[in-house]
Amino acid sequence: MRMAKLAIVGNGFVGASFGLAVKAAKMFDQVAGFDRDRSRSEEALRRGALDVAERKVQAAVDGAVLTVVTVPDDELEPALRDMARGLMPGSVVTDTSRWKVSAQEI
Repeated sequence: MRMAKLAIVGNGFVGASFGLAVKAAKMFDQVAGFDRDRSRSEEALRRGALDVAERKVQAAVDGAVLTVVTVPDDELEPALRDMARGLMPGSVVTDTSRWKVSAQEI
């Protein structure tokens, strides 16, 4: 079963690798990405890990049923704060950080 949209916030090694795997499995109709370093998103797009590289995090997560955050630990809290405004109700957010706290604490 395919789902509409996946957002990947952080398009470096982990995010791009995840995007490539998800695209190969054809699980989502669209894979959108965002990275503060625009060159990472462009490279992930060029390599086929993304369908679209957004310039704003809110645009990447807008309409996504699932968002995977793959930013370095020190960028996690700001990334979650920035993207919160673009999330649709009911969407799922997960991350690859080794530190876990409730999103409600952020």
